[in-house]
Amino acid sequence: MTIIEFCKIYQISHQAVYSAIRRHEEELKDHITKKSNGVKLLDEYAVEFLKPKNVSPEKYIAVCEENDKLRVQNISITMDNEDLQKRITELESKVQKEKAAAESFRSDSSKYFQLSQEKDKRIKELEKHISDVTALLDEKDSRISDLEREISSLRELCDSQKSAISELKQRCAEQEEALSAAKGNKVIFGLGKR
Repeated sequence: MTIIEFCKIYQISHQAVYSAIRRHEEELKDHITKKSNGVKLLDEYAVEFLKPKNVSPEKYIAVCEENDKLRVQNISITMDNEDLQKRITELESKVQKEKAAAESFRSDSSKYFQLSQEKDKRIKELEKHISDVTALLDEKDSRISDLEREISSLRELCDSQKSAISELKQRCAEQEEALSAAKGNKVIFGLGKR
């Protein structure tokens, strides 16, 4: 039983109990223990020794019953506390795993983000290359159109020259005929050889 519980049950002040403990230090030294949190516990001998002497047997029995209830309650609370400690340990372990998973996810996300940025950069480079190639193709298409127009013009010129050549050939043929006819006329009129 703690000193606080003792004081409450027997309705005496803390100072009176501590004073009695100091006065009878030798008799009580092996009957008062300290918990890890510094709370002093009285065993049955210390309780019997410190309790007021004018306590009735009924009150003493009531105190003993209360003490037994408190012991049971203390055992129950201790067990609950142990269960809670186990749960806390399990939850802490789970939290650590979750933190590790979150850190791994963060790391993976960072890698994926970096890969995504590299991919986006490569896509932009390829789009620029496609744009450059498209511009070259447009330029070639324009040049081909210019050459096709030039070829068409040259064909027209060629056709025109063929027509002129045909006319010239026709005129040459006519001239040759006229020349042949003129030569024949010379011979007829004696203008030929002498």
